[in-house]
Amino acid sequence: NAESLIRFVAEIKKLRKLLEKIDADFELLINCLDNKAPLGPLI
Repeated sequence: NAESLIRFVAEIKKLRKLLEKIDADFELLINCLDNKAPLGPLI
């Protein structure tokens, strides 16, 4: 029914936000490794 579909979409959106955050953190990590910079800010 519609209610469960809406709930499902909400969950997907939450996951998407989480994935975007992880993706951003991962890019930061890659940049740090590329620059041989200390990983202080991530930890």
